[in-house]
Amino acid sequence: MAQTELLPRTPMQKTPREIPSAAVRTELAKADQLRKAGKLKRAQAICETLIDQYPDYVAALHTLGLIHLTKEQYWPALSCFTRAAMLNPKDPTILINLGNVYFGLGAAELSTQTLELAKTFAPDNPIIHTTLGRIYEAQKEYELAAGCFERALALDPTNAATAFALSSCYLHMGRVEDAAVRLIQAHRSDPVSVDVLGALAHLPTSLVGIDVLAALEKLPESKAVERKDFAARHAFAMAAALDKRDRTAEAWDYLVQANAGLYEKYGASYQDHVRRADYALEEAAKLKVKPRRLSADPSEVPISLFILGPSRSGKTTLEGLVDTMDGVKRGYENPIVQNAVRRTFQLSGFLTLEALNALPDVLDGKFTEIYTEELLERAGGEKVFTNTHPGRIKDVGRMIATVPKARFVFVKRDIHDIALRIYMKHFREGGNVYAYNVRTIFEEIDWYHRMFDLCAEKIPEACIVVNYEDMIENPSLVLSQVADFCGLAMPSGPLPVLGDDRGCAEPYRGFLDAART
Repeated sequence: MAQTELLPRTPMQKTPREIPSAAVRTELAKADQLRKAGKLKRAQAICETLIDQYPDYVAALHTLGLIHLTKEQYWPALSCFTRAAMLNPKDPTILINLGNVYFGLGAAELSTQTLELAKTFAPDNPIIHTTLGRIYEAQKEYELAAGCFERALALDPTNAATAFALSSCYLHMGRVEDAAVRLIQAHRSDPVSVDVLGALAHLPTSLVGIDVLAALEKLPESKAVERKDFAARHAFAMAAALDKRDRTAEAWDYLVQANAGLYEKYGASYQDHVRRADYALEEAAKLKVKPRRLSADPSEVPISLFILGPSRSGKTTLEGLVDTMDGVKRGYENPIVQNAVRRTFQLSGFLTLEALNALPDVLDGKFTEIYTEELLERAGGEKVFTNTHPGRIKDVGRMIATVPKARFVFVKRDIHDIALRIYMKHFREGGNVYAYNVRTIFEEIDWYHRMFDLCAEKIPEACIVVNYEDMIENPSLVLSQVADFCGLAMPSGPLPVLGDDRGCAEPYRGFLDAART
């Protein structure tokens, strides 16, 4: 049989339609200018036309992805950036934005992997380190986040947003003086930032070194007034600055102003919040200790120490104190529980949910295995892993049944002091729907205390109650309670100096009681 003759290959010729001309590049530049000017619809139309003509036009895919990302349309943005990354897998800018999309879709681990890949191509790009820091911060991994922000600031010292983010991490870690340094750095770079001034207003005056009140009073005349939610943020900041000057009545007026709009925005969700809280109380009333069988060696599984209490009750202060003992890994408001719940649902063929109380009983064993696996990884060989996540208070019943070696420390504090500090706090995520009305704040505190008393009565071997005032008065005594509770040794060195916020509500007691009724 005759052998077929192979014809010589000739280079593939591209048609003019396949080569973006100068006119096409001009069109894309126009789209990018429109995007930056906020004219997203027109910019999107240009990009889509270009991509229809040139499906592998990476720059157009990237710009269209940015448009979708600006509108928080993560799925179409994912399509754009994934296609762009397929065509140009070593472009760090594309990978950064792809990582942002993954994070917007809740895929924090995949987002981190993508950004770490981007870092191999551009190790000195501060945006990569800042973006990684924000992901770790959202996951409450404050030490990792701080390291990323520190690296980003070393590369770009004038970035106010990064300095502010680093200060927030330091505050969570109890490094107040370091936080003040970074906030002052942020203020120098962005003197009209109401968020920076508001954070400075809450710090001890001795650490600040600038007249925060005077700076805040000038802000409405600046361009900052155009920023989102400026009025509420400015009012909260003014209240904090006036409180530092003992101008109580004026501070209270600003607090009322700041909270009124937010209560109007979020207050409608309060009854749903109450129903969930009542259900949690009902479940707590049924509490029984059910030891969970572990696939891992129980002696190697750390204690999960949940430090729980109302917002502003002193949980973070207690966690920092507990962290002085050997054998403790500090978890902050760690999402380990909801992460394990989500993975349990996904691996079992269910819809993806994060609420532990939504988990069917038949999946308890699977949840325990997944939680234990993540716990061992996060604890890093330590004996106790702390967690101050506020959502866990409603899960005490299920956690007793499913979380191995779960222990609970409940923190009580003077109810007027807690109420004032909650009322002075700007919760921006909308989850603290009780926080913008004095009456509902006191109802929330009362619910917490009832929950504490019920859990301590039903499972005294797994729960203890401590008081903020006792901790400030005698930190060694309270720490020894927790040490005995967890089987840890007291630290040999001196304990850290704790901030003292006792009696903060005394000047406001009349305002609080009048608004409570």
